[in-house]
Amino acid sequence: YIIAEYYGKCVGVFVTDKNGWQKSNANSNRYFFNGKKAPKKIQEKYENMELPKREPGVANPIRYFEL
Repeated sequence: YIIAEYYGKCVGVFVTDKNGWQKSNANSNRYFFNGKKAPKKIQEKYENMELPKREPGVANPIRYFEL
């Protein structure tokens, strides 16, 4: 699942298609995915959940994908 975050809260959960994360042609430092919203049961479980707090400058402790 891919979690969309906005100011420390989960605002959406998505499932990628079979290709997963792909490099952008417009900017090699950016990635995108093609997918759809996760099933309703998963959406309800994670939406509005607060994510762990981080101090400014601290690396993100959540790994969303492997390169």
